[in-house]
Amino acid sequence: MDARTYTYQGGKKVELIKMSDEFVVRALPDAARAAGLPNPEKVSSASSRVRVAAKELEPFMRAARALGPTHHAYAVAETGTEFLVTDRIFVHFKEARIPEQVGAFAGKYGLVLQQQYSDKDFRARHRSSRASRPSSSQQTPP
Repeated sequence: MDARTYTYQGGKKVELIKMSDEFVVRALPDAARAAGLPNPEKVSSASSRVRVAAKELEPFMRAARALGPTHHAYAVAETGTEFLVTDRIFVHFKEARIPEQVGAFAGKYGLVLQQQYSDKDFRARHRSSRASRPSSSQQTPP
C-alpha cells in the first residue's frame, strides 16, 4: 500500500489507500483468465479482482485494459476495509424525490438508472461505464 486518494460516502470525505498488489477489471473471471490474468475473483455482476505481485501490477493492468475499464483496488485508510471501483453507483437522497427530480439528477451526472429500492434509494451506472471508466461511490445529494 502506498498512494492515498479519497472518495465521498454519505456526504463525507473518505481517505483511501491504493493497494500495490491488486486491481479490478470490468470482465468476468472466465474472460480475465482467458486473457492471461492470474486468479481473477468475481466482485460484482461484471467485474473481477486480480491479485498479483506488486512488481507485476502495472503490466497486468495494461493487459486487463484490453478487456475493459481497469482500476486500482483501494482500502479505506481509517478501517482497512476494501474499496473496489466497479460500475455500480448507489444514490441515497435525504428526502423522497419524484421521478422527474431523479431523472434530472441522473441526467446532470450522466447516470443511467438501473434499479429503484425506495423513493430515496437508487442504483445506477455512469452512461460511459460500458466504454470507459466505471465508478462506485455513495453520495448523499441535496
